[in-house]
Amino acid sequence: MQHFYDLGRIGLGSRLKIISSSLADNVNVLYKKYGIEMDAWLFPLLTLIEREEEITLRQAEEQLGTSHAYISQTASALRKKDLIEITQNPEDKRSKVMRLTQKGLDVITEARPLWNALDRAIADLLHPYDEQFFDILKKFEKHVLHEDLIAKVETKFIPIDSNSVEILDYAAEYRQDFERLNREWLEKFFKVEAIDELYFKDPENSILAKGGHIFFAKINNEIVGTCALLREDNFFELCKMSVDPRYRGFGIGKKLIQASIEKSKSSDTDRIVLLTVTKLKNAIHLYKSLGFIEVKMSQKHKDKYPRANVCMEITT
Repeated sequence: MQHFYDLGRIGLGSRLKIISSSLADNVNVLYKKYGIEMDAWLFPLLTLIEREEEITLRQAEEQLGTSHAYISQTASALRKKDLIEITQNPEDKRSKVMRLTQKGLDVITEARPLWNALDRAIADLLHPYDEQFFDILKKFEKHVLHEDLIAKVETKFIPIDSNSVEILDYAAEYRQDFERLNREWLEKFFKVEAIDELYFKDPENSILAKGGHIFFAKINNEIVGTCALLREDNFFELCKMSVDPRYRGFGIGKKLIQASIEKSKSSDTDRIVLLTVTKLKNAIHLYKSLGFIEVKMSQKHKDKYPRANVCMEITT
């Protein structure tokens, strides 16, 4: 599930589908355990027919907000189980009316105690946010079902390519972005250590004042990536590199590294060193594509970054 958590809002549909499927599976287990001849996916239409006593397929489609195909398929399954009957609508020969059979009434009576228990169990799971949860869900459904999501997305869609990425030098206004971007990936893959907190708290004195540099990638007025060069005697250490997950795949990391290489070439340093870990395979592939090679890690770097197990460098 962690991948869906990382996806955030754009993974919502998939998460809701997984929750729906899990709920249905659990309810079906309960139906089978207590000998109730029902299936979870039949519940909405069956209970709607009970409430209305008789209803046409078109009316059911409108009230449930589902497709005609879903109503037709569900109604057919209910009739095969002898839970409903479908007859021609005497008021409109082009439509059909659904009513519960005696067996349908009996199954509902048999299932109602289980439904009541399910209602109380879900209330316990949602406590103390029960009412708030359904209020938010209702509002969200209203927007998704009755507003044009496609049109809304298109008003916010801005094509991205490598040419739209701007690489900037450090400015105080980007300090929070430096911490935000790096903390996100450190907390995801490792943990934030004391040395990280030092750089986050005071990048001006811990990096810049010591001859280092910090770069930022900007797209459409949003900071989406960063990296730093720490001055170490006659070389730079490339570190604190991170790209917003929403903007990966557009060559942003590559541009940040290229800017770092150019900075090193224009300075009195002779190489760039970086520390990483083997599990970050995509990052290592990127470094190699830009000319970095693996070298032996110094004891100094081992002590500084216990999490690292790969050392790479490029001569500039």
